[in-house]
Amino acid sequence: MDTDTSTDHIDFIDRWARAMCQAETAHTNELSRAMGIDITGATRIGCQLICAPPAGTEEFEFVLDLDREDVVVFVEFTLTGRVLLDAFHARFGVGRESMPGPHQLTPTYIFDPVWPTGAPRACAVLADLADDWPREERVRSVTLYLRRQPSVDE
Repeated sequence: MDTDTSTDHIDFIDRWARAMCQAETAHTNELSRAMGIDITGATRIGCQLICAPPAGTEEFEFVLDLDREDVVVFVEFTLTGRVLLDAFHARFGVGRESMPGPHQLTPTYIFDPVWPTGAPRACAVLADLADDWPREERVRSVTLYLRRQPSVDE
């Protein structure tokens, strides 16, 4: 069994969510800078900006607005290590299981948005469980979904 890396992962997930909230705008350059993500050499495929995976992730991408190509809608990444759902509940509050999609084999949990005082936007945290569910509630991937304020992000 892999070593539990939940604490390290939860720390950077929380830090990234707060950085996304507190950035002046949701523009790609500003959000990537606020999160400490290098987008140099990133590959653009449709509305995805696929970046070199930062430490703690296997895959990392910014998903951009279809109409405004330089504005981030959400960030999605796959985790390395063993990160347990309980760590998400402890950091972000009790999550609720979302309705499954037609091809979704494992549950996704949605947590109340992170919204630091004075930040121009909030960020919802979504955690997708790994394929070994229900044997273990291990998180495989995370989505940080911006709840932006139009007056700020346009």
